[in-house]
Parts: sequence; C-alpha cells; structure tokens
Amino acid sequence: MIIVIPSRGRHDTSLTLRRSIPASWRARTRVLVNTSEELAYSTAWPDYEVWTHAVENDIARVRQGAVERAGAEDDRVMMMDDDLQFYVRRQYHPPRLRDATTADIEHLLTACNAIVGPDIPLVSVSFRQHNDSTAGPYSMNGRADRVYALFVPVLRAIGYRYRFQPMENFDLALTLLRAGYPNLIWWHWANDQTTSNAPGGCSEYRTPELQAAAARSLAEAHGPFVTVKTGRRTKTSWQSFGGVRDDVICAWSAAFDAGRRQRGVAVPQPDVSPWLPKEALTYGHPSLF
Repeated sequence: MIIVIPSRGRHDTSLTLRRSIPASWRARTRVLVNTSEELAYSTAWPDYEVWTHAVENDIARVRQGAVERAGAEDDRVMMMDDDLQFYVRRQYHPPRLRDATTADIEHLLTACNAIVGPDIPLVSVSFRQHNDSTAGPYSMNGRADRVYALFVPVLRAIGYRYRFQPMENFDLALTLLRAGYPNLIWWHWANDQTTSNAPGGCSEYRTPELQAAAARSLAEAHGPFVTVKTGRRTKTSWQSFGGVRDDVICAWSAAFDAGRRQRGVAVPQPDVSPWLPKEALTYGHPSLF
C-alpha cells in the first residue's frame, strides 16, 4: 500500500507529516504538492518523497492524478489529509480514546492494507468527534473522509473519476456503494484535525458558493440518497464561513442496499481479529447488533 498526502501551503505546519506517519511507512509515503511548492516541502521533509502536479484550485483533479500515479505502483492506495492526528480506543465500555502511539498507527495501516481489496474497496477511519457514538470496533457503509484506503482496480472497473470538489470524497463513497461495493469504517481508531477549513489546503480557494454548488451537484448525481441542508450552523468549526455552510445528509446504508441488490452480492464479513484487542471482539461487535 502507498500513502498519498495531498498538501498545500502547510510545509511547516502539517500535523500528518510531523506526527502521523511511522518511520516504517515513510518510504511508502508520497507528499503531493503543486510544482511551485516542491522546494519548500522537499527542504522541510527530506524523509519523504515529494510528488508534484500543476493543478490549480481543484482537489478532485489532484486526487484523480494521485490515484492514477500511485495505482501504477500498487493496487492499494491510502489517501490522507495533511492536518491529521490519530487516536485509539483505550476502553470500550463506554468507548473512550487516547492519543495513538507509533505502534497504534502501524497497526491501523497494516489493518487497512489487509482489509481493503476487491470485496471492500474502501476502508476509512472514524472522526474523533463522534467516536463514542458507536460501540463496536468498526461499522459498514458510512462516510469515508480525511483518511481512507482504496483498492484501485475496483475504481478502474466501474470507471470512477473524482469530481464535485470540495465533496469529492462523499461522491467516491456513494458511487462505490451504489455500485454494490461496501466500505468499512474503523471505530477502534479515530482521527481529528485542528479545525475545518483551516488556513492552507482547500481553504485557500473554497468559498461558501463553491461548497453550495458541490452540495447541489452531489444531490443531483445521487438522487434519493442525498439531501441538501442549506444554512447549516456550527459552533466551533467553519469559522471562515461564519460558522454557516450548505451541507448534505447521505443515506449511506440505503445506497449500498440498492447497489448490493443490483450487483447480486452478499454483505462481506471481514476478519478484523488480528488487529484488535479481545475487548473489541466481544463488546459491541457489529455481528452482535
């Protein structure tokens, strides 16, 4: 598996590069930046291989190019945002997190590499903000964002290409679900970022109008499985938008049910036991729901 980290304007602030890539994975990590920033990133992060692109203000095209380039080397590609830190469950009853150690992140990457494949071509990690809402160590068919592993041959088979920025990851997950391919979301691990739309990255060109257009495009493309929520307010995030933005509600499970019936496949039962503690396999396991 190759890790690709698209980055912009954060050569000196990237949490992902500073804290979230174990040394054992750095040779398999590519930092993807605009050609204008190659020197800054190469100088700041000499342990990483820096890839460049010439795309301006279009993360969907950047991700598409990354998948094509990385997929030529490895069938499995993990996309990571550049502003992430990771956590892991310290207990399950009730669910509580602690900061992830290097060994914890290595377990996460190994687990993603093992699970992602032709049956489950998308594997992601829960958000810290909602981690205590799900008791089990993983769930099936939900939002995959910020950090996720892809099985590239499935994307090629269904002809998928990234679009609808800045909601390109929503479109990716929905397209796979509607094609009958499930995703897996780890709850044993979680990720967090400093704040939504922080300086650097897509925030340099993302506007309320661009966000609203992406929400409408997503709803038009995925019909009954996406509902647009206009003027959604948040107390602490999206402050560059005044705490107000257009967002969407996605019926992830319904999208997969429709796709699974059309494709004629059973729901896969992944073996997650090699990477989880005993408590995770006995308390709140999805098979017991």
